[in-house]
Amino acid sequence: MDKFPYYKNFSPVKNFFFLFFILGVSYLSVWFLGKRPVLAALPIILAGALALFYFRSWKLLLTYISFFIFGTWMEIFLINNGFWTYGTKSFLAIPFYLPFIWGNIVILCIGILKGIPMVFGRRFQQRPPRFLPSFLLTLALFPVLTLSTLFFADHLLLMVIFLFCVDILYVIYMKNIMLAFVGIFALACGTIGDLTFVWLGIWSYSAAVKVAGVPPYIFIGWDLTGILMAGLYMILDAPDSPLPKWMKKDDMA
Repeated sequence: MDKFPYYKNFSPVKNFFFLFFILGVSYLSVWFLGKRPVLAALPIILAGALALFYFRSWKLLLTYISFFIFGTWMEIFLINNGFWTYGTKSFLAIPFYLPFIWGNIVILCIGILKGIPMVFGRRFQQRPPRFLPSFLLTLALFPVLTLSTLFFADHLLLMVIFLFCVDILYVIYMKNIMLAFVGIFALACGTIGDLTFVWLGIWSYSAAVKVAGVPPYIFIGWDLTGILMAGLYMILDAPDSPLPKWMKKDDMA
């Protein structure tokens, strides 16, 4: 473990290159191996495992596991309600690589969150709010946002407005502008992925109103997803978080 590369020993530029390597592996694996989901999952899993060793953060691992479970559940729920579908399925209407894609998205978003203070200094690094109310709010937003997709199914403009308001209010509540930067990054990467893979026929949406095959709410949805990922990570680092001190340290060693 001591000899394995560690993100604190490298410059922000090298760290960002590493993050885009994770992004590239995830994109290319789905692109070229999407019709063989188990095979596509292998490089995605390997890239994620290397990244977890690279960052050596218990908080990152907990966030990874949380969205590995939640992201997968959310997609299964919405697929079963007819919002989108995958061309190739492995189990429960999703491909085998999907949970690991969600985990890698967490790694990318947290990597950006960690990189902002390295580039701009600690003026952006504010203390997170109290653990319990922030944690409960973040936890509650997971099912609320999923169910709101059902509620606004026939009113896509209202869905976009609703998600945008939740997005802004959450950043204001957390009092941390870094979340907004992470959200923009997630929006950019998620949009590129969605537009590309819909075009390739790897998945498709059933919404009546679409932009290049993608419903408009997906774009703001990616932004909010990145914000919630970074928000959960920050909450685990709150001074009153029940996590033991050794888990709050970045280094797992």
